Amino acid sequence: MYGRFKKYFSAFLDEMTEGVRLEYMEKSKRYKMLQSKKRRLQSKVIESIPKDKQELFFEYEEAVSLQYAFIEDYIYRRGIFHGIRVSCIFIKLFNR
Repeated sequence: MYGRFKKYFSAFLDEMTEGVRLEYMEKSKRYKMLQSKKRRLQSKVIESIPKDKQELFFEYEEAVSLQYAFIEDYIYRRGIFHGIRVSCIFIKLFNR
C-alpha cells in the first residue's frame, strides 16, 4: 500500500510543481525579462562560435537547464514536506 501511495503522491507533486512553474512563468514580468535577455545572449554566443562547436554549446545549455530543474523540483518538494511538518507542530502547540 505504501508503494502505491508513494507513486500517487509523487505524481501529485509532479503535477503541482508543473502547474506552479507554468503559472509563474506566465505571470512574472521579471521571468519574461530574464528569458528575453537569455535568448538575446544565446543568439550572440551562437553567432560568435564556429558552426562545428554550436552543438556542444546546446548540449552544455541542456545540461545546465536539467541541473537547475532537478534542484528546483527537489527544493519545491522539500518545501512541501517542511510545510506539513510546521503545520503539525502548530497543531500540536495550539491543541495543548
